[in-house]
Amino acid sequence: MTPHVGGNEHSGEALHQLSNIPRNIHWGYFDRTIEPALTVESGATVHLEAITHHAGDAPDLLMNQPIRQLFEEVRDRGPGPHILTGPIAVEEARPGDMLEVEIQSLRPLFGHGSNLAANWGYLWLSCSFRDHWFWLSSGQIRA
Repeated sequence: MTPHVGGNEHSGEALHQLSNIPRNIHWGYFDRTIEPALTVESGATVHLEAITHHAGDAPDLLMNQPIRQLFEEVRDRGPGPHILTGPIAVEEARPGDMLEVEIQSLRPLFGHGSNLAANWGYLWLSCSFRDHWFWLSSGQIRA
């Protein structure tokens, strides 16, 4: 992804970049003792990269070299499957404060994606289509 450089058209604030590199992610767990990967002022704009843990399911479609590096190098993996970017600290924010986050835009890195209704989730247990897998590719659904 190419970050916007030199400010934000919404507020004039400087833009911060948080890329998916091994030191900026943690895999499979939340932990409030993790040191922030980035600290920003209140009102800051951050260009944040997030990736799917399903990239390993279809590496030819969902991996590039930086993502492949994460899968090869990150060994500290918790009980969950999700790859989390951050954490991000906000200067002067304290435990118990309510923070507002506005997502200004989303842009997929690849032309393909993946989602799963897992067999341990409510959606999976309540759906009649659970014997089918659906792949969304270039806007077309195939069963």
